[in-house]
Amino acid sequence: MAVILDSQNSKIVTNGAISFNAQMHGSSNMGNYSMSDQSFAFGSMQPSFFKPELSEETALKIAALQAKLNQKLGPEYISQRPGPGGGPKLTYAEGWKIINLANEVFGFNGWCSNVVNITTDFIDFNEESRRFNVGVTAIIRVTLRDGVFHEDIGYGMLENSKSKGAAIDKCKKEAVTDGLKRALRNFGNLMGNCLYDKTYTQEVVKIKVQQPKFDKSELHRRPEFEETKPNVASSSGLANSSRMADITT
Repeated sequence: MAVILDSQNSKIVTNGAISFNAQMHGSSNMGNYSMSDQSFAFGSMQPSFFKPELSEETALKIAALQAKLNQKLGPEYISQRPGPGGGPKLTYAEGWKIINLANEVFGFNGWCSNVVNITTDFIDFNEESRRFNVGVTAIIRVTLRDGVFHEDIGYGMLENSKSKGAAIDKCKKEAVTDGLKRALRNFGNLMGNCLYDKTYTQEVVKIKVQQPKFDKSELHRRPEFEETKPNVASSSGLANSSRMADITT
């Protein structure tokens, strides 16, 4: 199933059939079309919304982006941690890596995210241990420059926390990051959807990854802390001038 959206005219061209919740996935600008039914099928096309008009330039841009999003993550993006209760290891991508990747694929100004809803599900206090258990749910929307968006849910939980405030703070951040990653994965394999393919994850984790060397030249420094290399040509020129001055005197 292919979905193409013309950023200039906000029109979608599709083939194949798929159902989705119109409030969680789609385009923020739908023209005069109204969706009274939250469950909408792409198979039943409406002339007022689906018009197969697409400029060649837009089609090429979308095709290039689609080809990139169809790629699967390399092993350098993937991490593993023990599963709950000592079960099989969980394969995942860290939030900062996915954010960097989204900036690389869509451009730093080509996408944005916002918190649609965040709810504290429970705050339990154990009188015996004097510890807090907290759970938070967040719904995150990721929107591209052309208005296409996806939403998904994230969850954060912490048990046996000494501090109520610290527990709520951690759970909210965890829920937002989790929701952001889950929303981004709807855009394709490269945004993390490939991690749900067990055959792929079993093979990709076998690839050894060499850690890159730390490069100080990539650091952004304040001017007073920048390391300036001596100008060899200027130094040699000053030395020659000094020697000529000694000869003439």
